[in-house]
Amino acid sequence: SLTIGYGSASTTLTVTAGTTLQGLVTQINDSVDGVQAYIMDTGADAGADRYRVVISGDETGSDHELTITNSGLSSAFDLSVGAGISQAADSVAWVNGVRVTDGDNDLNCVVDGVVFHLYETTVASGADLTSATPPASGSAVTATVGRNIEAMVSNLEDVVTAYNAVTSYIRNQNALDTSAGIR
Repeated sequence: SLTIGYGSASTTLTVTAGTTLQGLVTQINDSVDGVQAYIMDTGADAGADRYRVVISGDETGSDHELTITNSGLSSAFDLSVGAGISQAADSVAWVNGVRVTDGDNDLNCVVDGVVFHLYETTVASGADLTSATPPASGSAVTATVGRNIEAMVSNLEDVVTAYNAVTSYIRNQNALDTSAGIR
């Protein structure tokens, strides 16, 4: 059997003899909420290890940890469960010396009206991210916040267009039809 834990839920799959990798992927996708599985072709040079099942969660952050427990599946598929697993973790950033974490890579509660999109890691692998002070390794990132004039102009144009549509509708509803004598 194969037990897949995701977040607070856990699903045990019974994998029968003769199940193919595609059958396993289908069983995972049909049975385990919040995860996706697919077969990765690693290339002909990989030999017997050419095809790998990749399982990933739909959500990010430490609340959505993905665990896989293998009970007898290894010999059936010659798999090594756990190879290449990335630990679920929240994003971590230091803004003006203050440690900030979030379940995804968009920090939107740091500065009112500003969203910081975190795109890459700037600290060395294995650095202590639990500390209240930034790790010494890595490089600082300077962010510049400015106005998005194009977006403001576009939004203002949308307001003007909507206002014109409303005033035109009101004008048409109140128009006098002199030939019929009605409004």
